Amino acid sequence: MIFELVNECLELESDRGIAKTTIKELSRYLHEFANYCQQKQISAEQISSELLLRYVQYRGAGLGPTLIKAVVWSLRKFGAFLVLRSILPENPARPLRHPKMSPRSQLPEYLSESQLKTLLHTAGQKLNKRDFAIVAMICSTGMRPFSVFETDMRLCPANHQVSSAHVAFMGRLYAK
Repeated sequence: MIFELVNECLELESDRGIAKTTIKELSRYLHEFANYCQQKQISAEQISSELLLRYVQYRGAGLGPTLIKAVVWSLRKFGAFLVLRSILPENPARPLRHPKMSPRSQLPEYLSESQLKTLLHTAGQKLNKRDFAIVAMICSTGMRPFSVFETDMRLCPANHQVSSAHVAFMGRLYAK
């Protein structure tokens, strides 16, 4: 039963338009949790905050905070789904806390408004239309290069000629 609920949860999240790579990771973590529940013979109705805390401790034993954070995130999604389906009255993952991460030694620097205008002006003069559109999309939306690469070109208006994309950004090539 938990496997069926996990699959329904993943389908719902996928319908929300979450990136394929995010769905893949969510699927991995939730299926691992479903296997754990199956081994312990735990039904969806028996999922509690205490069980989830034990699972996070079990799953994250000896591993870094990044993995634990991902496991907690996925359990929160699943808990919210169980509440949405009225299987549980409240999200059992709500009390779970993300591990404290060490702060970045240096925060990223962002372009000023004038630097951004200069970048777009120069890109408009020196790049072809496709490359300029990619730079403009990244600048205006904050999309990451991989997300631009994953953009479904079939969703572009029919009167535009669109072909497969090769996105090169900051020295890294993304080919579709």
